[in-house]
Amino acid sequence: MRITLIVIRLVLATMFVVAGAAKLRDRQGARQAVGDFGVPSVLVGFGAVALPLVELLVAVAIVFDPTSRLGAAGASVLLAVFIAAIVRVIRQGRVVACHCFGSVHSATVGPKTIMRNGVAAALAVYVAISPLARF
Repeated sequence: MRITLIVIRLVLATMFVVAGAAKLRDRQGARQAVGDFGVPSVLVGFGAVALPLVELLVAVAIVFDPTSRLGAAGASVLLAVFIAAIVRVIRQGRVVACHCFGSVHSATVGPKTIMRNGVAAALAVYVAISPLARF
């Protein structure tokens, strides 16, 4: 069971490292995505830098035993916010590229994006509440 938890933590950490690093490498794309998701224009620049830095911080926290639960809780919150933002733009009928992984992978948001984030959020919650995770 502990091995499963470690694998999940590594998968989540890898996902957040790729997402954060890719956004930092493609700042213009990150700015565009942050704005497309409805962040006020005065905060777009800040959001385009802060989001990937938070993603990287979450990734590092998930990897290390003493902070893995806190990192997983942070991942859960981020993923819930992402899901809410995706649902919002879909309900508004807007077509938005997620830019979730920067220039590495960007596609129009839709049910697949929600499912991917939902699965990742469920894994993060599992790590956050697992009695095997250290805190």
